[in-house]
Amino acid sequence: LSLHDALPICLIHLGVNIMDHDIERQLRLLEERIFQASACDRLRLYPEVQKMVDGISACGRKVPMRLARINTRLAGEVFDDRIDNMPC
Repeated sequence: LSLHDALPICLIHLGVNIMDHDIERQLRLLEERIFQASACDRLRLYPEVQKMVDGISACGRKVPMRLARINTRLAGEVFDDRIDNMPC
């Protein structure tokens, strides 16, 4: 199951704790991928992270603080890359 599947999971399992468990599992995988990724690869992960945040929010769920921090950090990196003279 990939990170961008958070919204369909919510729609299928709305109100069932399996969603929370799955989000936690996806978040751990995401953190590993970001930790191991190069700077340019982290930028490529941002849309996937943003989609996960949007999917969780659309379900009326609270976005986990760890995920919100990751999203904010990656958004900052994307912004910095856009104004950098030598973007990825």
